[in-house]
Amino acid sequence: MTNREPPPPAPAPLPLAARIKARFLTEQQRWGTLRALHTIGAPVVSNLTGIHLAHVFHRTLVVDVHLRTPPEGYDVRELTEEDYAALPGIPEAECTADFVAEARQNGGFCVGAYQGGELAAYVWRAFREAPAEDGFRVRMGDRVRYGYKAFTMPEHRGLHLQSDISFRSERLCLERGCDQGMSYVEVHNYPSIAGDKRRGSVAVGFLAWMSKGSVRWCYTSPGARRAGFELFDPR
Repeated sequence: MTNREPPPPAPAPLPLAARIKARFLTEQQRWGTLRALHTIGAPVVSNLTGIHLAHVFHRTLVVDVHLRTPPEGYDVRELTEEDYAALPGIPEAECTADFVAEARQNGGFCVGAYQGGELAAYVWRAFREAPAEDGFRVRMGDRVRYGYKAFTMPEHRGLHLQSDISFRSERLCLERGCDQGMSYVEVHNYPSIAGDKRRGSVAVGFLAWMSKGSVRWCYTSPGARRAGFELFDPR
């Protein structure tokens, strides 16, 4: 019998201060000092106060105009029944079986990018109504599709897979009679804001909400309402 060497011990995690410094330097290099401070500090303030602020983005959907060939080795498509069944088993996706069932029951669907059969990125499309953060919900006009729960696995970031996914979903939305696309992004999430702008979206308003203990409220700006988008509390 061959004796195997035991695996080396895992490296000790960095102290909190070192992790924050490393994160700040990374964000500073990409976005500048002020935005790096905002990116790191805003979530802390939101966690303490329960208050959140987000941009609302709008884009007119056009079939296939912006399509490009996905990066080599990636397959971008609407999820199959087998894919939907597998989603709850992917921890990073944060899509429970109940979430998937409700989303599909309301007419929503998911488009993903796969590499070697493994999910690399995805986004959900919803119509009429969908869940939002902290138990709030959003409702949309008849011609509006809502894009939400977009996520790219860390090892696949930097390839703009969300653009491939977004543009390939537009024909499916237009077939459902929806030619307006809307989404919202918290104001400190600069990568997602940049991605929306890169796809031709423009800010039309903002949302604000608070959920702290028994205190709950939400607000939708007039511009977002005119575009057919509203945040509300179902409770």
